[in-house]
Amino acid sequence: MGDIAIYWSSMIISIMVLVPNLLWLIFPSSNTLSTGEGKKSFYLTIMERTGQFGVIMIPLFYPIVLNDAMSGAYLIIMSLLLLIYYGRWLRFFRGGRNHMLLFLPLWRIPIPQAIGPVLYFFFSAGLLKSFPMLLAASVFAIGHLPVSYREYLRIFGL
Repeated sequence: MGDIAIYWSSMIISIMVLVPNLLWLIFPSSNTLSTGEGKKSFYLTIMERTGQFGVIMIPLFYPIVLNDAMSGAYLIIMSLLLLIYYGRWLRFFRGGRNHMLLFLPLWRIPIPQAIGPVLYFFFSAGLLKSFPMLLAASVFAIGHLPVSYREYLRIFGL
């Protein structure tokens, strides 16, 4: 029974990032503009979706074991990234679900809503001590960051 509890606890890694996204599916942006689908790269989208699948599924097969200082550091960093991510989502929902709010820079960093989850999943690879999670996070980053950055450029007319 203890092993099941440990494996179940690793599901929290994926669930914590998915919760605001699931809310967004129920309460989508109020002013989504044309998404410029023609400018999306087929290959980047495939990489993004493949990486998403990996970072959601791989934690199911690894326990969270806090047995060293690095594991604690990874968990703290992940928690901070998650707090920033949730704060940005809260601003989106409280700001009338304005699509642009998802892409506003944070501390001069463009696309923080894309960079945050990518970093979160990289640190989760360290927490889980999982090379497959590191690979999945890398594939996710290769697809997600350029797709999000293109949307950022489109929204702000850059």
